[in-house]
Amino acid sequence: MSNSRIPSSVWCHFSASGNTDEILSSEVSFYETCENHSKDYAAYIASCKIPRHDVNGSSVWISDKPEPPNTKETPPIRVIYNRPSNNASGKYAVCIPPLFGKVNVVRLAEFIEFSRILGAEHFTFYNNSVEGDIKQVLEYYELLTIATTLPWSLPIANEKIWYHGQSAAVWDCLYRNMYLYKQVAFLDFDEFIIPQNQNTWDELFTFIRKQDKADDTVVSAYRFLSAFFDPEFHGKVHDLSFEESQLVNINVTMRTSFFSSMRTKLLVDPTKIFELGIHHVSKPFNEDYKVVTIDTEHAFIHHHRKCDPNWGMNCGVTKMDTSAWKYRDQLVNFTRWRLQRVQKYIDSKSSKEK
Repeated sequence: MSNSRIPSSVWCHFSASGNTDEILSSEVSFYETCENHSKDYAAYIASCKIPRHDVNGSSVWISDKPEPPNTKETPPIRVIYNRPSNNASGKYAVCIPPLFGKVNVVRLAEFIEFSRILGAEHFTFYNNSVEGDIKQVLEYYELLTIATTLPWSLPIANEKIWYHGQSAAVWDCLYRNMYLYKQVAFLDFDEFIIPQNQNTWDELFTFIRKQDKADDTVVSAYRFLSAFFDPEFHGKVHDLSFEESQLVNINVTMRTSFFSSMRTKLLVDPTKIFELGIHHVSKPFNEDYKVVTIDTEHAFIHHHRKCDPNWGMNCGVTKMDTSAWKYRDQLVNFTRWRLQRVQKYIDSKSSKEK
């Protein structure tokens, strides 16, 4: 990240495989991300050409000089070395932008458990500033290998970079999951991709491919429009159990009649994306790759937040939508069970610390 918009010269240094004394170097090239919104600081992707086929790709030294560093005094940076040979063992991963402020434990558990019901297998979180129970919830899911939580404390004031450096987190998560998962969804934890006529993402995409003859070899991303499920809209259900009333997907049933074509979210094939924005694909790896917009009759984002009238959104026309109720029993049971286990984990950890 830089406030000059023209980064200084930077170099990558690699050791030759089997010969740690031989160091090969290449200069870094910088590409500025698309959603920096003229802030003082911007996020860049830094690329350096691998100088020879026999270099050690799992570690690299970074310096501001073309001369190799003293490798005995300077430890290398460990590299996540995902390659096509990994052959994407998983189907669906979810990337969540940096967490900050007050986060509700039940809402977070509901997001993870509902997303898992839909088909998500792994979650990547970026912890900007959350502590206490939320941090321990994330630790619990990490122990189960359901989630990865990464520290996200930027050494700059938030007002000097766009939305806690979300663009940088998007890029990191995109490349971190490349070759590990076939599809990666980029969602806030108040957003849910819900099929209207199927139950899971797998069933939805099987239908989409069959109906639209979508060819996965050229589809870089599926794009979903969103509707606001605003808790201030009238129409809350009153005959709910206490547990059901705690889950927004069950107790908030009024949404905007219109869909936002601006606040879209994506489920992408990470091997086909070079640059990804928050709400759009900026640059696929191949210009022939396409983005498929999913018809709202088939699926859309249930966005549980206050309706935002910006960008032409009409917050005054609403309708009842209970399409999430088909998951009602499953969601309540899974979330209850998981929160019980989380509480046992927190209590056990607390007793060990005394």
